[in-house]
Parts: sequence; C-alpha cells; structure tokens
Amino acid sequence: MKEVNPYTLQNMLEKLQEAIKRGMWNAEADMENELRKAYLEVEGKIEELTE
Repeated sequence: MKEVNPYTLQNMLEKLQEAIKRGMWNAEADMENELRKAYLEVEGKIEELTE
C-alpha cells in the first residue's frame, strides 16, 4: 500500500494512532511505536513524491 497509495496508508495510521490516544484501542507500547515509525516512513515517502 505504501507504494500504491501512501496517502491512504497515512490516513489509516493516523486513525489507529487516534484510537490509541482516545483510549478506544489498548495497544501495547511496541505496537504504538511501530505505528509511529510507519507513519514517519510514509510521511517521508509522501514528501518525496511532492518534491
């Protein structure tokens, strides 16, 4: 998905992080870190595409 539609992946990652923040999903710390890392990767990919 990162290659085909990084914007959708970014949106999905934002929603998952928001669910954790709001207490709707009790994710483990490792998962939260992985989501944050994935988000930053996708954000970088999007920046590359828009340059």
